[in-house]
Amino acid sequence: MFRHPLAWALSALLVLGLPALVVYWRTPPNLDRFDPLPGFSLTDQQGATLTSLDLRGKVVLIDFIFTRCPDQCPLLTSKAAALQRALPDRPFGGVPIDLVSITVDPAYDKPAVLAEYADRYGADPSRWHFLTGDPDAIHQVITDLQQVADKTGETGGVPKIAHSERFLLIDAQGVVRGFYDSDEDGLQRLRQDALSLARSGGL
Repeated sequence: MFRHPLAWALSALLVLGLPALVVYWRTPPNLDRFDPLPGFSLTDQQGATLTSLDLRGKVVLIDFIFTRCPDQCPLLTSKAAALQRALPDRPFGGVPIDLVSITVDPAYDKPAVLAEYADRYGADPSRWHFLTGDPDAIHQVITDLQQVADKTGETGGVPKIAHSERFLLIDAQGVVRGFYDSDEDGLQRLRQDALSLARSGGL
């Protein structure tokens, strides 16, 4: 028997024809279902409003950063940039895959600041959105997604903010489907699950 999924798919194509391959690619992944993405209306790096409803119909990867972060955020954003390169926009004709990076320092990270930061990492603004907005609204999104962002001090006028370094995977109906550590194993699982979810129509 074929044990590798690609080998099974090629075998199905040869034996049963294209319909079997289509069914294979569209098989929904076996992922948990958590709470839905909270409703929000925030501003992206281009100064445009982006709401949670605008993300419906897409598979979305969410992380939290701030531009003055000296250590984990540059690393986290570099990993998000690698995900942008690794994940096609519409894998195998599936739904789009977008990335969303939400600042935990909205008082400083205005759209122009986020735009410069996004450009530094080669972000495609059509599918990688850096969001800012009212601090209370940002705090509510973080809380509703069961994440944390706490100011722990300040150095030279730059805040120290302890925040989640995980990625969240959101399906096309706006439901959280997974939480992923930003280490190598976590990112590999995230890539696989995001592709599988997008291929299945995002559900």
